[in-house]
Amino acid sequence: MDPTRSEAVIGWAAQRFLHSRFVLYEQFFPEDAFGQVMVSHFEALNSALRSVSVYPQLQDQEQRFLRKGWKSCRVLDMNEFSASCVPESEKMRLDSLEQFDEFEEIHLKCSHYFILVASKGDLAAVPALRPLSGCAEFEVLPAPACSGAVLAKPLSSDVLGLRRFGHRSFIVSSQFIVTTGGFGEGTGKHHRLEDIHVLLQEEEAWSREATSSQWDGRLLHSLTPLTDGDLLVLGGRFSPSRPAVDAMILTCEKATGAVTITRRDLSLELRRWRHSATRVCLCGRFYVFVFGGRSIDFSALQDPVFLDIESLSWDQVSVMGVTPLGCHSHSSCEWEGGAVISGGLLGSGAPTGSITVLKPAGSHFFWERLDTTPPFTPRYSHSSHVIGHKLLLVGGVWIHARGSPGLTMVDLITGHVCEFHIDSTALEWPLMLHGHSSVLLPDMRCVAILGGGGTCFSFGTHLNARPVMLELPPTM
Repeated sequence: MDPTRSEAVIGWAAQRFLHSRFVLYEQFFPEDAFGQVMVSHFEALNSALRSVSVYPQLQDQEQRFLRKGWKSCRVLDMNEFSASCVPESEKMRLDSLEQFDEFEEIHLKCSHYFILVASKGDLAAVPALRPLSGCAEFEVLPAPACSGAVLAKPLSSDVLGLRRFGHRSFIVSSQFIVTTGGFGEGTGKHHRLEDIHVLLQEEEAWSREATSSQWDGRLLHSLTPLTDGDLLVLGGRFSPSRPAVDAMILTCEKATGAVTITRRDLSLELRRWRHSATRVCLCGRFYVFVFGGRSIDFSALQDPVFLDIESLSWDQVSVMGVTPLGCHSHSSCEWEGGAVISGGLLGSGAPTGSITVLKPAGSHFFWERLDTTPPFTPRYSHSSHVIGHKLLLVGGVWIHARGSPGLTMVDLITGHVCEFHIDSTALEWPLMLHGHSSVLLPDMRCVAILGGGGTCFSFGTHLNARPVMLELPPTM
């Protein structure tokens, strides 16, 4: 409806019904990448959103009703509504209907829809949309202050094979990036991909790509370097009710770009996905440290698991201290023989803002939580890298603040956090920074963002058109 006409309806209802409530469910916040996808979707259906640009924020909607004669007005985005106003018993009932694994898309959609209740007369004295007892408090946070902006530039238009999400990537050499699996475009349709993608640098340009159809179709797995240069694939899933069982080893020929796969039976089946698997070292021995993830039976796993790299057998390793809460869709990377775990989605369905370091100490590891200043905004579905003692986090999804995370730098010694806005004006599409992978290119002082996006049950599949090069902040 045209904003002028909808305001007339709002004002008419306030005058006509003296003791009443007006309930509105509508879209808002069109500025970020997902908001642009939402607006474009409705335009393509010839059903353009006429009010969203006039009233883009929740406070705009609230003032809209108060100006038209309503005495009180309360408005929540759907993430806050779900967390505060839906009983736990109903959430458990919904969770039991079927296996669900589209967290990014449901949170992003709920970040762009609101429910509003305006009241008048006797009903204005009865609070609307009250938090239920027993529901966890939902804290709405201001968007973190930015320390500057970093520029995003598209890669060569010749690279078309990385329109996907839920994949994993690794830089094998300074001129060789391998990407495995995911969901995306292939053979003219969207489906689980069964290829291994190789991106090669020629004459200082990442412009040549090759694929091989050896992949089994899993996604949301892990991809970890071994000490001999091979890559270890663990976990993943084919569907939320069908986890991948066996492990795979990828051998990459740097000279030719060829990749071969060897399947391995590790005796202990790692039936999980959305986990992390990081190479760590203790007393001169290298391990793959597996943490978190989801399984058919558990919404968020907490147990740390260690795989001896030399024998490829599971090992018992002592870890002291307080184990982080179970989570999935977090990020983990190597640092000084240990690992840095950041963010993630808890079993409760809420993102966490914790950063925890697994540190080697003599014959054991120990957990150490990093206190950050200002507080690290909870997020998940991001990627991360360490340069020196600086943790670099790329993108992700958060629900307690508006918009989307950009580039975040955390000092692992002091805990100081700096947020950077990503300037994507050079791109011809909305930049999706969830469901992506990224690799660090230190010689070029940039991060390559590969793939990204998702399949929304309302707005369809939205994918990054091409890989993107993201400049590092000057302070890195």
